Amino acid sequence: MTLKLRPHPSAKSWLDATAHRRRADPFADLTPARIVGRYVGRQLKDECFATLENEGEIVGVLVHTPPWNVLIDAEMKFVPFVAELVRQRYRELGHASVPGITGKLAFVDALAANLQNDVALSARYPNRLYAFAGNAEGSLPAATRLRPATIQDRSLLLDWTRAFWRDVETPFFGDIERLVDSAIVGGLFDLLEVEGIPVCMGRGERAHGATIGHIGLIYTPGSLRGRGYAGEISAAIARRLFREGASNVTLYTELSNPASNRAYQRVGYRFVCDDAQIYFAETKSGFCQS
Repeated sequence: MTLKLRPHPSAKSWLDATAHRRRADPFADLTPARIVGRYVGRQLKDECFATLENEGEIVGVLVHTPPWNVLIDAEMKFVPFVAELVRQRYRELGHASVPGITGKLAFVDALAANLQNDVALSARYPNRLYAFAGNAEGSLPAATRLRPATIQDRSLLLDWTRAFWRDVETPFFGDIERLVDSAIVGGLFDLLEVEGIPVCMGRGERAHGATIGHIGLIYTPGSLRGRGYAGEISAAIARRLFREGASNVTLYTELSNPASNRAYQRVGYRFVCDDAQIYFAETKSGFCQS
């Protein structure tokens, strides 16, 4: 076995090289492909879009867009090799740019165990990935409608997006105003309204070249929870993405939130896999030693 990491010069090059994996398994490289798709046509700086290759065959992927986690999708037998790649990335860029690792739950747990002598782990956040298998032709209840968010909704979207990141356990490293503004321009945000009043928001997208749509940032204000709005908007956005050409639609939930897991299952979401985000602490120096 001869393993090597092959960095790609552009997002398109990476997407082209890994397309056969997604044709064979529509959920392969799901999060890495969605992230890479956002960089099509952009010049790369510190980003790394790479494939893990064994004698010319692609056996895994590694995607890193600082300051976010290193995203990895590979088989368990490649944990030692990937661990060394993460060490090298950390030495080159430092903790601020390499805060942790994200991937399939069993793989990142094994990877974290391999790295434990180099760096302390500060947090572990397991998530469950679902795909929509409900009624693609369904409709919303009377007096309820889904509408695209516009620039006039910016203040509400900012407030709700900030509240979303306060509620969830995982950290956010980006600029919330930039995230909201780009999503408004891209037509990614939808609002669920009841009798003309917004009660829930969600963000649905299909990245460049992707056949799978993904839903995130579903948020209902605390005073309006428990009424099924999150489930309704997730199903409605899924139907919109299907109409726009998606072959599958996915979303993540926190494993620690049984209420949200039940809500999405009730409207037709089915289990795909468990992932995890693991974050490093800066209490050990092994990564930084030459």
